[in-house]
Amino acid sequence: MTTRFGRSLCCLACGLLTVYGTSTYPPLQMSTTSHRLLQLSKDTRKDFTFAQYWQETLNFSDYRKSLPQLILSDLADKLGVGDSCRTKGLVNLLAFPTILLPIGYWTHSWFGQVTKGSKEKSSVAFDFRYCILAGAVGCFVTRDEDLTDAIKEIPGHNVTVFSMPELIHEL
Repeated sequence: MTTRFGRSLCCLACGLLTVYGTSTYPPLQMSTTSHRLLQLSKDTRKDFTFAQYWQETLNFSDYRKSLPQLILSDLADKLGVGDSCRTKGLVNLLAFPTILLPIGYWTHSWFGQVTKGSKEKSSVAFDFRYCILAGAVGCFVTRDEDLTDAIKEIPGHNVTVFSMPELIHEL
């Protein structure tokens, strides 16, 4: 990784904190897969897994049809690099744990609200920040079982994830 690219990536991850670190979610538009998911019956929604949703939504070439890509696009626009990121492919940013974990967490949280009727957690802004830091360090440890489960369900990361009991067991 070149030094220039490494600095840019670090700035993008820090930009996540700057742009969204004190709020809950970025402004969300209705993506195509999100709209389709909302149209399914409640029983059918419960059978639709986050992994299925994540894979389906990332396969769209039009970023406006994918919730994770919409969030990435919005972030990149706020940082003044939207056109460049869209040209090179927004999905490519998800190769970096400092980007993947917080975007995956936001998407997973929204998915849970739609499919399971989950309520937004009061700690969502702190959880989001923790996802960025854990992505940078490569290890995620928390007492929050729901957060642990959410991070474990995000496909494609190699961050070690432990609940507090799992960590104690490993010691």
